[in-house]
Amino acid sequence: MQMSLFEWIMIYSISWWMLLFMLLPFGVRLPETVEEGAYPSAPANGQIKKKMLISTVISFPISAIIGWIIYNRAIVQWLESLFV
Repeated sequence: MQMSLFEWIMIYSISWWMLLFMLLPFGVRLPETVEEGAYPSAPANGQIKKKMLISTVISFPISAIIGWIIYNRAIVQWLESLFV
């Protein structure tokens, strides 16, 4: 079973977004003084570019592992061996 480029891109994008949402709460600091018109819970510096870069770098090996599992049908073969 060969994976198409579209499938690989979808796996990468899903893992990228999941990882980004997991990284968002880390390192968030609230401002000491709240500016007018801003929410009190809005972070002072969310470091979103740094978190996006980390997500980009880490998502590549994660999606490669998932793609390898799908390509080699490793999970399906393991499950079939359990019930044989």
